[in-house]
Parts: sequence; structure tokens; C-alpha cells
Amino acid sequence: GSSSSSDDPLLKAMLNSLSVSPQLSPAYASPSRSHSYSHSQSHSHLHNMQRNGSSETFDDTQSDASEFNEHSRSVSYSANLMHAPPPPHETTQLNRHQMFADHAEKIYRHENDRHWRRNEERLEKLGGIQELLPHIMFDVNDADEKKQKKPTDANSDDEKEPATALSLNKKTPKSPTKTLDEKLFKKQARLVYKIEVDLFYQELFQDVMNEALGFDVTFSSKQAKDWIVYYELHKLKDTMVKRNISKQKFEREMLNNDEIFCKHIVGFLPKKRRDKLWKKLKKDVKKGKLNHM
Repeated sequence: GSSSSSDDPLLKAMLNSLSVSPQLSPAYASPSRSHSYSHSQSHSHLHNMQRNGSSETFDDTQSDASEFNEHSRSVSYSANLMHAPPPPHETTQLNRHQMFADHAEKIYRHENDRHWRRNEERLEKLGGIQELLPHIMFDVNDADEKKQKKPTDANSDDEKEPATALSLNKKTPKSPTKTLDEKLFKKQARLVYKIEVDLFYQELFQDVMNEALGFDVTFSSKQAKDWIVYYELHKLKDTMVKRNISKQKFEREMLNNDEIFCKHIVGFLPKKRRDKLWKKLKKDVKKGKLNHM
């Protein structure tokens, strides 16, 4: 019986796979080497069993090495998802509206470049921003007002303490001095803009009173002046975003109908300027310049 057992090829294969050579015994001193050794022995066991025709199966996908590889791939895939940019189809409607509004603003700014300089000149001729917005008490430390201040005599008894970084950055509290008279405001605004569209001044007054489009009663005189000078650009961009005007909508509804855009969307703008804006947008759409939007 013992001789027949020793001649059994299947049993010999199993005994050989379980035997450990003395030369490999140091592998047990290192966990990583031990893991590598046991994995190679598992493969040897599998191949010996297959060679001898054994019906026993060995699922290598359940081995430690396979599980480690699967985990590594999963972590790598998750990391790539976190850092990968969103696919193009996930571009939101708001982004398309914003891009088209930005393009319209760029056209309007360029086509009316001289207008912004004239706005500023006429505002100064009126008497400055304080004359147009008397309901705001602008800071005496504003740069525009510093130009008008005379230097203090070094020998004067009224000489103030030397200015420090803290005192230079410190601003006096601002508060409205009186309410803004609508009739007077619109009359003076006409002297600044020279726009013959009543709706423009209605929108301007409401936006100032409601502190819309970024307007703030805590503005410095320079901030308020810039807001007034470029008001048309602020209003144009805000209106197009709020009215959901994308390149696709413009092409579908307004490309061949200027009245919808010029009268019902941007009717507060001067007629010649809004007509030119529509023509420029139509030209860019037809030439495919805005296909990325």
C-alpha cells in the first residue's frame, strides 16, 4: 500500500507543491517576500494539478495579488474622475447665456469706445458724481477729493498727527444725506448720457435706488463714477443673462427678426447702438464664430 501511494502522480504533485526548499526558508523573515513566495507556490500548485488532469479548480481572481490590483485600479479611476474636467455635454444653460452676454458686451464696448470717455467728461462738466448722486455722502478720503485738498502748513498750530497706515486706510462712515429726487436725477442724467430713450433713465433710476447691478451706497466717488460711466454695459450684460439669451436662442428666434432683440430685449439702449449690436451678433453667428457656445 505504501508503494502505490508513493507512485501516485497526483499525490506526488501535491507533496512537491507543499514542500519548502531550505534555500527559500529566509523568505518568511519578510512579509512581502512571504506573500510573493506563497503566491508563486499557488500558481505552481495550479499548474501541477492541471497537468495531472485534476478536476479541482483554483480561482486566481480571489488571490491577494488580484484583490490588490483591483483595489489599485479602483482608487486610480476614482482619482482620475476627481481631477478630470467635466465633459462638454455638461455645460449648463447659464454658462451659455453668460458667454453670449460677454460677447455682446465686448461688441458694445468696442463699438462705442468714444462714448465712455464722453460720459466721463460730461459728468465732470455737470459738477462730478456728487452732483448726480446727492443722496450719497462720499468719503472725504476719496482720491478725487484728495486732489482738491491743500497741504497743511508745517508750522501751523492746526497740524494733525502724522498719518499712519491705519489712519490712511480708515474711512469715515457713509450715510445718505437726503433722498434722491427722481425728476432731477433723470434731468441731470440726460446731460451725462445724451440718450433719447426714456426707458433708459427709468431703468437707471430704479437700479440706483434698488442698488442693483453691483451699485452700492458705500461706493467711493471713483467707484460710483465708473459705475455711472459704464452703466450701459452692466445693464446689457445683466439683461441678456436674465432673459436667457444664448447663441442658440438668438439664432432660433432673433437672427431674422431684429425687432425681438432690439425692441423687446435691449429696448433701453439707443436705437442706432442696439441695431449695430444686433447686426454684429448676427454676423458672428452666421460665420460660426460662436459655435463653441
